[in-house]
Amino acid sequence: MNDKQLDFKNPLVDPRPFPITIICILGFSFTLVTIASVFTIPIELHHLVVTFGESFPVAMFIISFLMIISFFGIWRMKLWGVILYGVTFAIDAIYLHMIGFHELPGYVFWGTIPDLIVVVVCLLYIKKMS
Repeated sequence: MNDKQLDFKNPLVDPRPFPITIICILGFSFTLVTIASVFTIPIELHHLVVTFGESFPVAMFIISFLMIISFFGIWRMKLWGVILYGVTFAIDAIYLHMIGFHELPGYVFWGTIPDLIVVVVCLLYIKKMS
């Protein structure tokens, strides 16, 4: 084998399991969409700012920024990424519950279940993280 070719079966070259790769790609994508929507709040979502206050876009930006950092850590198979994701998920859940976001239809599914899936999958591979 040529030295310039990558050996994808070597865990030192590609240590990231496939489920972690999928979670990170989806997480990066959805989080970037959330950040973009914070800065370009469409007229359809303007009622969220009116309902939940002026702090809503700022809080969503900070939470989304922390999520991006945590996905970077998870992508690199670092334990701090999983810890940061768990802490950010908890802060997000507490904040959204405090402002009454949990009363919106679909919040339990779209606001909680995907995050719990990420935590469970990361916990399955926690021993492979450094």
